[in-house]
Amino acid sequence: MAEPASPPLLVLETLEVATVCASELVAGQQAGEAAGRLAAVTVLVDVARRATAEAEAALAQAETEEEEASAAAARAQEAREAAAKAAVAALGAAERAKKTRMAAAEADAKAAAL
Repeated sequence: MAEPASPPLLVLETLEVATVCASELVAGQQAGEAAGRLAAVTVLVDVARRATAEAEAALAQAETEEEEASAAAARAQEAREAAAKAAVAALGAAERAKKTRMAAAEADAKAAAL
């Protein structure tokens, strides 16, 4: 029959078992914390992906609107140029009409003098 363990040896064995149990408990707790952090990071990655997709969509929309605005600005510039040409033509026509009226007035004056 085996001799019972001496009290100091029993204390050492108990401490050894307690240390192993505590180590396993800490390892389990750390694994649980790591799993929790991993879950949080996964959620953050999903949120970041959604935000990135929304930002890309907003950027594409902004680029489309910018292109449309640029095209509208080009059309407006063409309209301003056409209006300027029409104004020049109108001024020319007004000048010719003025000369025509002056010539008609001179002709009337000559006819009246005869």
